[in-house]
Amino acid sequence: MITRTCLLLALGCSGAASASTTLLPADVSCDLATNNAIANFTLTPEHLYEYSWQTFIAINQQKQFGKLSLPAWADWINTATLAEVNYTNGYLKEFNTPVSVEGKDTRKNITTADSWQCDSGCLDLDMSLKLDGDEIKMLGLRDKNNNPVFFEKRVNDKWMEALWDTKENLNEIDNNPSLKDLAGFAFRWGSCGQGNTSAKQPQIALKLGWRILTNKDDKLRYITMENIKLHGFAVKQTLGLVAMHVGVGTSSNLLVGDKPTWTWLTFEQVDTLESETPKTIQYSFIAQDEYSCSNIYTANRPTPLIRDEPIPTLAATYNDQYRSKLKKQNSVLQHYQLIGSQFPHIDNAGSYQRFDKNVRSVVFEPFLAQVNSKCEIPKSQWTVSESIRNKGSDCASCHNNLNYYYNENKIKWTERFKDFTLINSGIPGIPMKEITLNPKEK
Repeated sequence: MITRTCLLLALGCSGAASASTTLLPADVSCDLATNNAIANFTLTPEHLYEYSWQTFIAINQQKQFGKLSLPAWADWINTATLAEVNYTNGYLKEFNTPVSVEGKDTRKNITTADSWQCDSGCLDLDMSLKLDGDEIKMLGLRDKNNNPVFFEKRVNDKWMEALWDTKENLNEIDNNPSLKDLAGFAFRWGSCGQGNTSAKQPQIALKLGWRILTNKDDKLRYITMENIKLHGFAVKQTLGLVAMHVGVGTSSNLLVGDKPTWTWLTFEQVDTLESETPKTIQYSFIAQDEYSCSNIYTANRPTPLIRDEPIPTLAATYNDQYRSKLKKQNSVLQHYQLIGSQFPHIDNAGSYQRFDKNVRSVVFEPFLAQVNSKCEIPKSQWTVSESIRNKGSDCASCHNNLNYYYNENKIKWTERFKDFTLINSGIPGIPMKEITLNPKEK
């Protein structure tokens, strides 16, 4: 069970950190101090931003693994090992090999200082995907030092439990094809209450963005992984976290067919952009100039990045409040900021709404940045089409618009219950080649 200190998280909380702990926030609709349901809950921006920060702090708090003090997500599952990686043209390509089928693994076994960390096997350089049949040709990012940026996926034990349930569902369909319309992912959604379809602790997926730290960087300003073996580097490197995308399954945001969707929280390290970094601090990425394009084919040069969707004013206010409190406690989390939160839901009028519609991380979604008028690259070579760009950059649009097939049978989803991160997590005991994109999208 993941716990957190009341003193660390709640702005109005008092008392010694060692004497008061609460659960990881189970749902947006929970009282953040007690995790009890809020009567007649109505979403407010203030509550959602506070929930976002408290969730971010809770999953990044230090937890003891034997004699090791590591982030709470250190034993969460990532899906490949070094032996399961294919190298293509100098770039990593993950096989997405599922975790072991022995013992129904839901957490990693942490035994040494490096057993929790990613190496070349579970780090990606390529984030290419297809959205509505439109391929996003994202070769990768390079920081100001022209080093590649690495991406990692992790899921908690509740997520893995859901994948095990899915494996059993799909195997049952194999034995009885008439049940194919019942296929789907069986999550126990995070909720303030407990029952057959909900759980106190929600399932959580993390997408992490890492860059190589040099002797010019202040490593104390980053969550780090040290002594990491990387393809193409003779010496082990220290990686610093530059972005964290948190997907949380919560039962309060019910959508089509009374099925919950995902709440999305996006954080970045505060020194990511040159324009936002104090002159005395080393920033991570160079800035766009007037001739920069949104196209990010950056094979041998640093990637210019820009934030063309400003952080919401109220979110910035909460950033100041939480970062100030974290600074007093000398926490590394003081050097991170909330970019935005997305809470898709049906409002009281029955309309579909997405709070913070455009939640764009410059690290995870640079391909959606505006294209300068002086860009000389033909539109046919842009990383994403104008039609996709015009749909906005909200998390739900991207995560909800992929269909998957198992043995040529479409996996059943409600209209807004589809999500490619499920597949990327790997289904235990089922080869990934049997879980495919819509054949029309290949």
